Amino acid sequence: MGEIRPLTRGKTLSDIIIDQDTHSLNDLSPGLYIEDLGKNWQDLGVISSIILSMAYLGNGIAILGDVAGHIFRSTDYSVNWTDLGAVSSNPIYSIAYLGNGIAVLGDANGHVFRSTDYGITWSDLGAVSSSAIIISIAYLGNGIAVLGDANGHVFRSTDYGITWSDLGAVSSSAILSMAYLGNGIAILGDNTAHVYRSTDYGVTWTDLGEIASSDIHGIAYLGNGIAILGDGAYHVFRSTDYGITWSDLGAVTSDSIFSQIVYLGNGIVILGDMSGHVYRSDCAYKIDESGVGMLRASGTATITSGTSSVTVTHGLNSTPDISSIHLSPTHSEVASAWITGITSTQFTINVSSAVTADRDIGWSILII
Repeated sequence: MGEIRPLTRGKTLSDIIIDQDTHSLNDLSPGLYIEDLGKNWQDLGVISSIILSMAYLGNGIAILGDVAGHIFRSTDYSVNWTDLGAVSSNPIYSIAYLGNGIAVLGDANGHVFRSTDYGITWSDLGAVSSSAIIISIAYLGNGIAVLGDANGHVFRSTDYGITWSDLGAVSSSAILSMAYLGNGIAILGDNTAHVYRSTDYGVTWTDLGEIASSDIHGIAYLGNGIAILGDGAYHVFRSTDYGITWSDLGAVTSDSIFSQIVYLGNGIVILGDMSGHVYRSDCAYKIDESGVGMLRASGTATITSGTSSVTVTHGLNSTPDISSIHLSPTHSEVASAWITGITSTQFTINVSSAVTADRDIGWSILII
């Protein structure tokens, strides 16, 4: 009998075993691997002095912003980072990816900066919030982005972050974190540990009450209705119903506040803390000893408006059988999607005609 162990980092499922003679798995269900996303973490060490913001830009590219106004960039799913230097003269509290190489960030002076080359170079768009720090930004699809400031106001853009409208005060305290959960659903966390939820792409918000025991510093969506958040008491909370209810997973660290949490796809989640550390959770698995591999990957792909396909980088380094790839469409325009071009690194999701707006499709792979 052999034990399933992590491929890199994450949760060890010691209660699941493989019979070495028949290579059959006992007590295996696809949902089990979804349930392990973001549950266990490993410290990658100090990347910067104080990490305030993070974002994933696709294709293994991640960026983070720090208290000195510097941007750090990784092209290998957060394993290694390069300092690109100072983008702003103020702390960078928020970053979001808007697709097609476009990213935006907000700083402590109320300015928004914009990149169109996957975070390599940045342009200052000027002050959006004239009286408060921009602490959180999230992209909701179809060119729509929202940001929250230290006065509890939400600002909204419908042109990929170029111009912004003030929607007024949503919270009575600073909005520290935001995330998009698909299907028009967005959530934000504030300085009083409250979570607010929107179901209309950020136009209106409902207060769900006090969720955590301290201020909510980071929120990330992991797909399949699963979201996680980190608070000022070092705890991670988890929701499996699109942010309506939350469970406390306990403290991940004991000495620093989490500033941001980001999902990189392929079961990989990263978070940054106020001590400059990056933590990483990896939910990809293989079977030990026998050499018979089981690899698990998942993510969300977006077919952009006016197109009829998207190529997904699955990151498994082996070619999955088409029967092992499962799609979860979120709109009728992509309900009949099919897969072509499967290789050891990617596959293509297709629909019969060009979509009229950005459409998300969840995907997952289980190889036995």
